[in-house]
Order: sequence, then structure tokens, then C-alpha cells
Amino acid sequence: MCQDNFLEIDGTKTYILKNFSIEKYESKYIVIKKNKWIVLENDSQKEIFNLLSMSKKIEDIFKNFEEEDILNVLTQIEAKKFEIEEMNDEERTKGAYIYLTNECNLTCSHCYMNSGKKNKNELTTEEIKKLLLALNKKMYTHITFTGGEVFLKKEFDSILKFSKKLGLKNIVLTNGTLATKKMISELAPFIDEVQVSIDGYDEKTNSEIRGKGNFNLAKQAVENFLENGVKTVIAITPQYENLSEKLDGYKKFSKDLLEKFEKNFKIKFSLELLDGRDFKSDIDKNKKYNFQLSRLIDEIYPNEKINNFALNYENGGYIINCGYGELTFSSNGDIFMCSLIEKIDKINNVRNINFDLSEVEDLTKKVKDNTSSLNIKPCKNCSLKYICGGGCRIKYLSSLETTKILNCEELIRKKCTIETKNYFYKLMIESNEYLFS
Repeated sequence: MCQDNFLEIDGTKTYILKNFSIEKYESKYIVIKKNKWIVLENDSQKEIFNLLSMSKKIEDIFKNFEEEDILNVLTQIEAKKFEIEEMNDEERTKGAYIYLTNECNLTCSHCYMNSGKKNKNELTTEEIKKLLLALNKKMYTHITFTGGEVFLKKEFDSILKFSKKLGLKNIVLTNGTLATKKMISELAPFIDEVQVSIDGYDEKTNSEIRGKGNFNLAKQAVENFLENGVKTVIAITPQYENLSEKLDGYKKFSKDLLEKFEKNFKIKFSLELLDGRDFKSDIDKNKKYNFQLSRLIDEIYPNEKINNFALNYENGGYIINCGYGELTFSSNGDIFMCSLIEKIDKINNVRNINFDLSEVEDLTKKVKDNTSSLNIKPCKNCSLKYICGGGCRIKYLSSLETTKILNCEELIRKKCTIETKNYFYKLMIESNEYLFS
């Protein structure tokens, strides 16, 4: 009998451990099995694991190794249910993006949609309702309404109410400047979550991106949404120029708001810049941008990244795609397989198919499967394929032309770097320590 305060195992027990790989990171070893992993602190623990994988009895291993090392390995095998092959394959919720309009009252410098003027031939309210009915029929559970600026869409209130009546979860992306207290009070029962874009920490820094006079309007909208019980997120995309000089300002702004609004509130920073109205991104700029903002987020939300990562996989989660293949509809009804509609070609238009999504759904299933990390090269042969997921398909795949999407052999991920793998190895070790400390 092996007994500890937390562990009691029959000494004659043997394990069936298979289909795993062992990766070394610095002085430690990570044993990876699909979406599960355990961390071995030293060579002795690695040898213990290897012996257990060869069906050696626990009592035999106790004769040759330190008890602390044995218990470390056994605790993780039991806690992570490392013998079990199956993963949690419960049906995941399905979401879609709908760009209600391209019309916007702001001309933000980094806007990747180049929003401003209303597009020609935008979907009418009745057509949007037909689209919502079609999505509901295909078992979609949540809709993200974006723009342009959604509060400029005529009969926006009618659209939200109709969607909620269908039982859909409504997520709204807005700049917050047009949402009056009265509007918010009336629409709050039909909004499950709102994301308000505020890109500066005061009037000056916000106006550099979003124009003068919008900072306090957006902040007031945030307060009004929260007062009405709506889960609220502030989305911040700081300007690239002189970012290092502004980090303290963003930190204070964030901490002050998090202290003021304790419940139902979160702040989210963009970690990557896209090409926008007055900005051209590149790899070096984004590396620097990501590094600075990642450190800032760690200061604002200590351990959040590790905690979320650990809990996601502890509960059986896994990632085999970035979300590519999920439906997005532009304001004129064009259909895309990603919300970054300015970067990819449309696959059809809802008007052309009389709002019948059957064939589109069949295509998205093939696309999700063929662009899965289980099928694309080199991801399908990587031990991290259930954990990394392969990254942004638009950014990292060599081609996403429809003809090639339907043949996964033609889809090749751009080179995966050791830095990317080390990022995940480090996170896996840190999250393991978080769970078992």
C-alpha cells in the first residue's frame, strides 16, 4: 500500500500508459498525451514514469527510487487520469459574427474594416431576422453583432429582441459613444455581453486614435451597461507609437476601473495589430507590441493566463483550430469563414442561397476538419497539436483558397518555431505548478 495525505494506491497496481511523447524543456520533462500532460522534475521521475509505462508494479518501483519522486509521478498520473484515452467531445457551442453595417461615426486610425460610410445594399432588418432564423435552425447558440457602429443600424433594438426571442445569446461590439443611458436601459435585457472599445487611458491618448470628445462618452456607456447588469468588457488596442511611455497610464487606468467595477467587468488588450486605415503592421512591430502588452496584462491580472490555461485543460478542453470555418456575415450578406473579412475571400452571399445555410454548413464542416491541427502539416505530427491548435489559419497557412481548403494535403502551415513550442512548454510547466502547489 502506498499512502500519503492525498494518495492511496494498491502497491500491486500497474498502469496502462500509451500514446504519449516526452519533451524536454530546460531541466524538466513534459509527458504529453493528447490534451493532457504531466511534468517530471528530474531524470529519476522520468525513469519512474517509463517503468510505470512498461506495466511495472508500484511496489517494485519503491525499492529503487526516492519516495518523493514516486509520489510526484503517481499523484499526477492519478489526478490527470492519464490512463484514459478519451477526450471530452461534447458538442461545443456555435457562434457567428454579423457585421450589421459599415457605417461608423468614428474614423479610428487602426480600423481594419476602414469603417465610415454605409455599404451599398446592406441587409435590411427583415433580412437579418431571416439570417438569425437560419442560424437558429442550424443550432447556433450565440451571435456577435458588430460593425461599423451597431447603434447606427436602423432598428437595432428590433434585431436584438428578435434574436433573444429565438433563445440566442447576444454579444454586442460598440464604440459606446452613441449608446445613451435610455437606450442602454431599454436594450440591457436583450444583451448578454457588450464589448466597448476605448483605446486610450485618458482623453488625450484616446483622441489620438478615436478622435476628440469620445473618451468620456465611452466610459459613461460602460458604467451604464454595468448599472443595468450587462456583462461588460473594455477592449483596448493601444497605439503602437511610444507605447512604452504609456504603459503606466494604461496600468493605472485598468486597475482603477477594476477596483471600481468588481463584478461583471473585464479589460481586454489586443496583443496584435492588424493593417488599418493609417497603420501598416509587420512581424517586428507585432513582436514588440505583444511583448510589452503581455507584460502589462500580467501586472494587471497576475497569474490569470496560467490559471485560465490550467483550468481549460483540467476540464478536458482542447484546441485543434483557431475558429477558422465559423461563419461571419458582412453587412451586405457576403459569407466568410473568419471574422477578419478584409483578409479572405467570400464563399457566397445569403441572398444568393435564399438564406438557406445547409450547403454552407456542409462546407464549414469540411473546412474545420481539413484545417484542423490533426490534419495540416506539420501540426498533425506535433505533440502539441491538441494544446497549441496551430495558430491563426489566415496568418500561418500557406493558402486558404477554397479549392485547397477541401484537400488538407495541400494546406501547409508556415514554419513552426522553437520559440512557439517553448512558449507552450513553459506555460504547461507553470500551470502544472499552479494546480499542484
